[in-house]
Amino acid sequence: MCKNKKKENHLVFTELFSAKPHVFLQKDHPLASKKVVSVHDLAPYPRLNFVQGEYESVYFSEELFSSIPVDKEIRVNDRGAIVNFMLGLNAYTISSGIFPKYLNGENIISVPLAENETMHIGYVLNENQELSEPGKSYLEELRKYAPANP
Repeated sequence: MCKNKKKENHLVFTELFSAKPHVFLQKDHPLASKKVVSVHDLAPYPRLNFVQGEYESVYFSEELFSSIPVDKEIRVNDRGAIVNFMLGLNAYTISSGIFPKYLNGENIISVPLAENETMHIGYVLNENQELSEPGKSYLEELRKYAPANP
């Protein structure tokens, strides 16, 4: 399901799917039984932000609401560390709600976030570039996790 392509500075964004934001928590987290979690509910708990480099801009952050100040924030560059912090510290991260089971998935749950936002999941290429064969294979695998109707 590819949606409209937006072109700017010779870059093209191709949307694969959209998703409503979810909070990832360990299954025994105090908020795990809630049907929906608000940003206010999350205030007492550490927020986990995945960073890809020392000088990462907030505009390239993988987490929604990462620019909202919080009292406790842990910035990590290892996905395994995020899982360990969720399990050990009652920490959370905000994402699409898609979480692969092989990353300790039986112990991590996603709860919808009570914010009226939509995540647009896709990829960016130069307008003159075609997706490689491994890239096409990766996208086929990614589509298996796409929400049916966000």
